[in-house]
Amino acid sequence: DGDLTIHVTPTAERATIHRYESRERILRPIARRALTGDPLTWGGIPLGRYRVKIEAVGRRPIVAPVCIGRCESVLLKWRLRTEEEIGRDFVQIPSGSFVRGGDPDTMKSAPLARPFVKEFAIGRFSITWSEYLEFLNAIHRASPAAAARRVPRVADGGGAFRWIERRRKGYRLLALSDAPRPFVHAKWPVFGVSHRDAMAYARWRSERDGRRYRLPSGDEWEKAARGVDGRLFPWGDEYDASFAKNLGSTPGKARPEPIGAYRADVSPYGVRDMAGGVRDWCRSWYDARQNQRLVRGGAWNQSEVSAHCAYRNGIPPDQVTPFQGFRLVHHFG
Repeated sequence: DGDLTIHVTPTAERATIHRYESRERILRPIARRALTGDPLTWGGIPLGRYRVKIEAVGRRPIVAPVCIGRCESVLLKWRLRTEEEIGRDFVQIPSGSFVRGGDPDTMKSAPLARPFVKEFAIGRFSITWSEYLEFLNAIHRASPAAAARRVPRVADGGGAFRWIERRRKGYRLLALSDAPRPFVHAKWPVFGVSHRDAMAYARWRSERDGRRYRLPSGDEWEKAARGVDGRLFPWGDEYDASFAKNLGSTPGKARPEPIGAYRADVSPYGVRDMAGGVRDWCRSWYDARQNQRLVRGGAWNQSEVSAHCAYRNGIPPDQVTPFQGFRLVHHFG
């Protein structure tokens, strides 16, 4: 058994803890119990994986995993934030250490470690085509040439995708004739963008929203995907192709799908589509000497290997692929 202590600012008005248990390949919260006191405490807590929910009026609830090892005393310091502080499309990731790497069944996993990561917020989803076109059209009004350099493209030095049309006033999406819904791609995660394109979007969005956005670091991305308990996938330790948008998730030819289409592909914090959809650019280097930026996550045309939370790879910052996108993070205070 171990001990759990959580200092919460402002004081929690309600707090509950559930134990995780694997059911139908998904770690699900069961056996709810109240957490009481200030700080919140549970002495003699059985070792295992848990989910905590902390609430207070006027604040978004914290929903976060904790992991208790044998004879371990876990001390956490968390802050309840307002919706405005976090952002409507963002998820709060409280501060604390997490299990990084240590997965022999995926490609280029980092060695097992437990780094501490400060509190941050990460986009619930990767940036969509619709959101990216807002950016293109905003910079097109100031400089059509600058916008043209940021258009998603099929390959390095290649042309734009067939569903993008440039007009005098900017860019628009064309209907897809071979899709069940002609504008389904508006909600696809954007792809065919370079690391520099993603950074340019983050700068533009920062100016628009009055908040500094960045790409996630490798540690931020992995913690947001797997929580603190070392799970292999966002949902648990067992893979199922129907749980995330990967190669083989649906019959027939592989193609992208809208964000949020796979309900099981959700991290213990509530971040979506980190095992499938598109890989995310990170701000960290994978190998600076080889000019390779870190990419994380599964993708619509990739196998199970890339769906592991510990999966890592590196590609040059100017390279584009039809399965490489990005999501944003921001920090508090």
